[in-house]
Amino acid sequence: MAEHTVATRVLIVEDDALLAEALAARAQQAGVMPIVCGDRPSALANAGGCAVAIIDLGLPPRANAPDEGLLVVETLALRHPDMTLVVQSGQEEASAAFAALAAGAWDFLAKPVSPTEFDAVLQRALRRAQAAQGLLVQGRSLPGGPAIALRGLKEASDAAQERLLRSVLAATDYNVAEAARRLGMQRERLYYYLDKFGIRRPNC
Repeated sequence: MAEHTVATRVLIVEDDALLAEALAARAQQAGVMPIVCGDRPSALANAGGCAVAIIDLGLPPRANAPDEGLLVVETLALRHPDMTLVVQSGQEEASAAFAALAAGAWDFLAKPVSPTEFDAVLQRALRRAQAAQGLLVQGRSLPGGPAIALRGLKEASDAAQERLLRSVLAATDYNVAEAARRLGMQRERLYYYLDKFGIRRPNC
């Protein structure tokens, strides 16, 4: 059996046992070692040595709210700035997904998660994790340290924000008021992001 390195350990935070098992199986097929946890305490306790974390936002004891999942994202982003964080969210959780991206998540998976999309996001996350580790090694000898080196990877997180915005806008037929409501932000703030990413309503 091949020995798994830090770069090939993936933390899967999912309280649905069947879904967690399915995601773990896909991760194993990709050649990585899944570490499965069903709640925030166990996720934080077992995060060490994982380069990627895939986090469901709805976790116990409040599985119908994103609070626990967001706390996992915020805590991991602080404790492990080189860890690549991916969140799972449904269309109705768009505001939580956007908040997670702002808090340090690098990408998101839209529910229901298809095996093909999971595989693609996992591969992107693993490539990002390897790049992050390389930058951290280089950053230790640079002014400002590892945190400065990691700034070069922020563009990927911006791309995830843009994809989420476009998805919500398409689902609302580019109704800015409704899109802002789903994203949990003021319309003025949404206009800021539309301008930032150059998003315009497609010509009819």
